[in-house]
Amino acid sequence: MNERITKLFSCCLENEVILFETNLSEFQKKFEKIESESNSYRQFNYKFKQTSMFKQTINGKEYTFQQLV
Repeated sequence: MNERITKLFSCCLENEVILFETNLSEFQKKFEKIESESNSYRQFNYKFKQTSMFKQTINGKEYTFQQLV
């Protein structure tokens, strides 16, 4: 793995990866394009500091968010 990558964030919907990014800010921006009612950067940052994986239901869809590295 590339040593410069210190974090990797992913989002799954129905057991399929729909988004991954190495930068949390970019991850949040890209997810906001998928779900306009998504978390803010601060909310994602807070959640990922608490745990490396969490689920959230938005507009009736259950998303799984994970920090892999």
